Amino acid sequence: MRAIDPTAPPYGIVTAEQRLGRTVALRRLQTVLLVALAASAFILSVIGAYGVIHQSVAARTQEIGIRMALGAGAAAVLRMVLAVAGLGPGLLGSLILSRTLSSFLYETNPLDPLIYAVVTFLLLAVTAVACLVPARRAARFDPMAALRHE
Repeated sequence: MRAIDPTAPPYGIVTAEQRLGRTVALRRLQTVLLVALAASAFILSVIGAYGVIHQSVAARTQEIGIRMALGAGAAAVLRMVLAVAGLGPGLLGSLILSRTLSSFLYETNPLDPLIYAVVTFLLLAVTAVACLVPARRAARFDPMAALRHE
């Protein structure tokens, strides 16, 4: 440019990084919003799963005591309480809806097995923690008191 007209002011000159930043700015914003929405949904699902399971186990304390009076051990009580029935439909729904979100993903597989494994593990861990406290309390529940109450 200086060889053609040395007095012309440089206008509109940007680096390659600046040009690339402008090009991917919308994609970056969409990604940040999608991550924020996904994190919010995950936190809400964890809180909801914990609340529902905790309430369900707390309401069944007497039933668990009666089962123990009839011979169920603490391990059987813990297995009865652990709720994993919702994982199947949840995984199926996420697999179906992943096609909708694939347009927002860049160089990422919407069916990434690692992501599904991590989320499943985290939800199972939260479910186990939500069940463990009331299940341990129910396992220590005096079976005779439960039978007398009923």
